Amino acid sequence: MSADGWSDLVPEWKSQPRSDETVLMRSVMRKQRWRKLGLMHELLGTIAVLAMTGYALLTRPPIEGMRSWYWGSALVLVVWQAGYLLMRHRYRLFGAPGGGLVGLIDAEIRHARYVIANMWFGVSGGLLLAAWALFVIPPELVPVVRTALLAATVWCIPYAIIRSYRAWRWIVRLRSHQEQLMR
Repeated sequence: MSADGWSDLVPEWKSQPRSDETVLMRSVMRKQRWRKLGLMHELLGTIAVLAMTGYALLTRPPIEGMRSWYWGSALVLVVWQAGYLLMRHRYRLFGAPGGGLVGLIDAEIRHARYVIANMWFGVSGGLLLAAWALFVIPPELVPVVRTALLAATVWCIPYAIIRSYRAWRWIVRLRSHQEQLMR
């Protein structure tokens, strides 16, 4: 071994398998295609719900007091979907990552941060919508809404906590990798 000890390690270091950047880029592009497909699915779902709401309003006389619920829900749905689009834009989920491996890691960090924001935007919006429903719908439907609100709370909040925690742990790991690459 030489005096500094590093020169003997060079052959071993060079023999280590390296990550192929093109393979990583293809993986990121595949993920982006799936994300775009998910966005198209969301937009088609939004259009379908709006169409069903319009059909229900135009063809059937709504239950007394439900007309404001239909219109309000349709408005909330459009605003909510716009919020998701703005969040995707804010976290730059559709741009091609640049900057080599550091840029790829940065893109994954942005996606994990989006997951956290998405979870809490969805949970808070859903709970607000259910609370609003308690004031708008007819009194005979209030027990159904209370049951739905309880089910949403029991299922969505723990899921959002677990999913957010996992995304946060992923961000911490990715940042440590990013720091190692930047040294």
